[in-house]
Amino acid sequence: MKMKHRQTEQLLQERFLNIWNVSKANAERSITADVNIKKLMQTKHPPSSIEQAVFLYPFGGDFCKRHGKTRCSRCVENTRRNKAVRLIERHLTAIQGDLPKEFELPQIAVVDFDRHNINSNAIGGYDRNTGILYINSKYDTPEKVLGFVNQTQGMFANNTQYAPILHELGHKYYYDSINKLAISQGIEYNKAKGIIDHRLYDYICENVLDKSISKQISTYAQLHYDKSNYTELIAESFSISGTSDVARALIELLKG
Repeated sequence: MKMKHRQTEQLLQERFLNIWNVSKANAERSITADVNIKKLMQTKHPPSSIEQAVFLYPFGGDFCKRHGKTRCSRCVENTRRNKAVRLIERHLTAIQGDLPKEFELPQIAVVDFDRHNINSNAIGGYDRNTGILYINSKYDTPEKVLGFVNQTQGMFANNTQYAPILHELGHKYYYDSINKLAISQGIEYNKAKGIIDHRLYDYICENVLDKSISKQISTYAQLHYDKSNYTELIAESFSISGTSDVARALIELLKG
């Protein structure tokens, strides 16, 4: 059992791409975990409801790995009781009406980062290879989420309890847009990514925004734009696209 637990921890540590992370000691330094991701879980179809989308890893989903049963009622009940899971479900319910009509929710895994030796300062991450969005289960109340979001003024675009989930969904929207462009034009993913990133770059240059992204969007977006990391720029823009004209314009550039 100990060996299986260590293997699970190792797999979880290998899952994270685009971790939204801010060190408490130095909030100005953002870290993106770019690792070799191995397949652990794969979503073949988008979830049809919020309750279907959110599960408590490593249980939930169609198959319970703990008890070796399909749709294990015991684990489903435990998942529903989990405070972090219930909070994410409430967040998704609150923001669902503001998401793009064509947007499909990913599966969302609520994970104890500390238990699995994942950076405890991270609040979430999106894995584009599997389409799974991860949330740190220790942030299980609005107060805890707000404490993370607002520990440094101006770091993030959205300063509400919905900021983390919107940010991570923004990553999905960025990657989905690249995939759609690649398919529609019959080109490789990296070429499609270059086209979209160039659209964003041109818009920012034409509107002389390159030095004011920290004011127009957020410090976090500026830090990553300066490194040509456009997924973070879009993730931050996605989180305020309903209230910021600049953010909305950037999101619209991904559509065509």
